[in-house]
Amino acid sequence: PPPPGAPTARILFLTDLHWDRQYVPGSAAACPDPLCCRGAPGEGPGAAGFWGTYGKCDLPLHTIDALLAQLPNGTGGFAAAYWTGDIPAHDVWQQSRGDQLRALRTVTALLRARLGPLRVFPAVGNHEATPVNAFPPPYVRGNRSAAWLYDAMAEAWQHWLPPAALRTLRAGGFYTAQVWPGLRLVSLNMNFCSQANFWLLINATDPAGQLQWLMGVLADAERDGEKVHIIGHIPPAHCLRSWSWNYYRIVSRSVPAPCPDPWHVPTPHTRPPFHVLAPSPCAGPLSMRPRPPQQTPHPTNQSLAPHPELPSHNVRRVQHAEPLFQLFWFHLHKGHPPREPCGAPCKAALLCALRSGRAADPALCRPLRPALPFPRVQQLWRQRRLC
Repeated sequence: PPPPGAPTARILFLTDLHWDRQYVPGSAAACPDPLCCRGAPGEGPGAAGFWGTYGKCDLPLHTIDALLAQLPNGTGGFAAAYWTGDIPAHDVWQQSRGDQLRALRTVTALLRARLGPLRVFPAVGNHEATPVNAFPPPYVRGNRSAAWLYDAMAEAWQHWLPPAALRTLRAGGFYTAQVWPGLRLVSLNMNFCSQANFWLLINATDPAGQLQWLMGVLADAERDGEKVHIIGHIPPAHCLRSWSWNYYRIVSRSVPAPCPDPWHVPTPHTRPPFHVLAPSPCAGPLSMRPRPPQQTPHPTNQSLAPHPELPSHNVRRVQHAEPLFQLFWFHLHKGHPPREPCGAPCKAALLCALRSGRAADPALCRPLRPALPFPRVQQLWRQRRLC
């Protein structure tokens, strides 16, 4: 941990923007399709709001633009931004490569316009590909390869990343870059560990040699006295077991801050599109009216300030103080929690997800109460997985 009084930096954390170019305010927010708010008529309280709607709906571009416009970067508020993927909408049944590239280029251009000179460090989400989750390893060549996507990312992000980072981005969707002297960023392509990536059924042994590459990067950082942040879209605890355990062995000895997308499993369409690290949680209603949504801090949000020395301490605080857990649950859903309350099994499963660093490893969840069989915990995770 840093010594008392050490300087701090604010890092903007963007994730799961899920821009839906077919979003229509006033359309039906409840529908039988996997994605709603897309033009079918809707009236009354079930209609899609102007800025967005909680439920099976993604975001219109003007909402992303309004959120970015409120960020204080113009006054030097942020030192960097981490952007952990999932740019396109959830209309996976009708997406083409052209649709995915349009989303990539449109949202990247918006970030450049709104964030100005702020350096953004992206990571690849599972929705960037089409079909969704389909990320072939680099040994797959030709039209079935992922070169169409990685090349477009390298072109779109070349103003943020150095040439060496662009080379590995083109090769496998991962890279490393220096954020500032003494701090190194590693962006992993977590689709190479994903249980949903059917290409890994052929061969799941360290796709693209990413873990071997990571070992070299961390060894160099240790030699040079650098701290390391690791970002990625999928938490390692939800990866293939062999990949997750090997990753855990690599990072557990040296990395102070792995930062995968923390809510990839629990909150699909209601998760907030941005956070500020160190956090200042905000919650605001979504409205039908065309005025910018206001970010209103919860009056007791400081009680959730992270413990600077031991992340597991924060989980214990939330575990043993029910009001604090309910506040965490409130912020997790950005002030719009589900109607069904999070009872004891839900709480245990959620805290187990926060504690777990390895796939299929119940060890860190045994102290939780009620003591649920680990298969039951995994079942609860799957029930909430819609991303």
